[in-house]
Amino acid sequence: MPLVGPYNASTWVDGNYATYPQLPPGVTFYQPSMWWNVTGAGTIQDQHVVVGDLLFATQGSGRLWGQGEYGSQVYGGMSHGDWTVEQVYFVKWDSTAPPEIRPPYPNAGCPFTRDDQPDGNWAPGWRIVIDAFYNDRVGSRTYGDGNYGDEVYGDVDNNGEPAWVDITRPSFQVNCGDGTTDGNQSVVVSEIVIQVLDDTGFWFDMAEPAIWYQPQPGTAIRCGFIDPEFRYHPVIVGQIERIEDVHDQEHPRVVAVRAFGQIMDLTVDVLGVQRPAELVSTRFRALVDLAGWRWGEGDVVFPGETTLIADAQPHDIVVRDELDRTVQSVGWFFDADRYGGMRVRNWPHEPVGPALLVADCADGDTGVLVAPAITFANDQSQLANYVIASNAADPIVEVRGQEDMSIGLFGKRGRTLGYPKTALAFADTAHTAAWVQRIVNRYSFITRHIETVEVDTQLDQGWLAVLADLDTGRAITVQRRGISPLTLDGVVVGFEHTITPGRWQSTLHTSTITGTH
Repeated sequence: MPLVGPYNASTWVDGNYATYPQLPPGVTFYQPSMWWNVTGAGTIQDQHVVVGDLLFATQGSGRLWGQGEYGSQVYGGMSHGDWTVEQVYFVKWDSTAPPEIRPPYPNAGCPFTRDDQPDGNWAPGWRIVIDAFYNDRVGSRTYGDGNYGDEVYGDVDNNGEPAWVDITRPSFQVNCGDGTTDGNQSVVVSEIVIQVLDDTGFWFDMAEPAIWYQPQPGTAIRCGFIDPEFRYHPVIVGQIERIEDVHDQEHPRVVAVRAFGQIMDLTVDVLGVQRPAELVSTRFRALVDLAGWRWGEGDVVFPGETTLIADAQPHDIVVRDELDRTVQSVGWFFDADRYGGMRVRNWPHEPVGPALLVADCADGDTGVLVAPAITFANDQSQLANYVIASNAADPIVEVRGQEDMSIGLFGKRGRTLGYPKTALAFADTAHTAAWVQRIVNRYSFITRHIETVEVDTQLDQGWLAVLADLDTGRAITVQRRGISPLTLDGVVVGFEHTITPGRWQSTLHTSTITGTH
């Protein structure tokens, strides 16, 4: 994307085109690849920009049907280029976000659907972006780029620091998943498999010199979407574990990249650890430091605070396992957010956000998402009406909770979702008793439940915007409209995505919260 030049945003006057970012000499139209470097702070089209931000030329978000005042821009102007000064709209790229979570540039990636597809471009403005976090030493300065004397050939324009580099290819398949299938308190590390067509080895190779500057094992990689309003929606972030290059004589070269969530870095052995009695947050941070975590604490917010007992003896640990034990001791669970950072939340999952309303058929209802397949189950696999938690104190302290009516109906059901929990580190029995009761209240009467919801954007295009923001913990309401009507509320506890050009298929795993009374 060519840099057009610097721009002092303090000079901007809305409607005075002479104060807008100017085109290069001899160029008639603004194009989506153009950007300007902000050298003075100001407000541009209701966006506050600071020094270091970038302004990208766009048209799509400046004027959508029903937006803006009549005549403020040309309605229906070309969204893919050749914009006059009356049509152009400038989008800010924020330079203040930490490098590891900076969004891609507004025009990065590839259109998710294309105009030449049989059904037309049903998702105009949506772009998929696959990018990797590395020092793009070749892509930043290649032979023939720039003007003589601008820079020393081979220099890096990001001061040698890693940055997100767009590696999206028009032919791709992304498989990724996160969360669990049943809402368990122990969450596995998320996994990503990306397959791209790379006939020339431009993006992935393991021979010199490519191995010196291309993505390699240990490189962070992510998949996300840019919507028509140029907002970024990260789907999943991981760290490359394996790059597989299969050569044969008949087929194009497809490279498969396998990555795992960045919290895989916490799977580190440490010998002779002995922690004192301390707050949960203190122990959590100490364990993270022992693992040599490289990605910063980010936005970790602890749901509360309480004390843990001291370790009786030095013992050998796997940091990730000990982190799970630490948070599970006080009724939380540990996983990664959509940027790959550490996250701690209350367990069982607390449903958040407006509930997704999903049905087996929509009948034209506004706001209802259609799922081609929904698995309803009626069994005892989710019942937990007799819960035991004990700590590693001397003597051992045990906390129990039970629901007598449920026990009378179903018998004692206590080995659901990993219970009983033993050798925990809780010190506050009142805190633990409240948590145990929370589990009993949630699971004592759950026999009817939704196991999976299948999703396909080719069946219901409304799913695209939902999936782009989907996270575990999202509230969901599922309606069976065929046979006898049935409505069950729940929470999304896991998902598996398959993303190909123009199509997004998913399996959503849920935990039902509607009791069977």
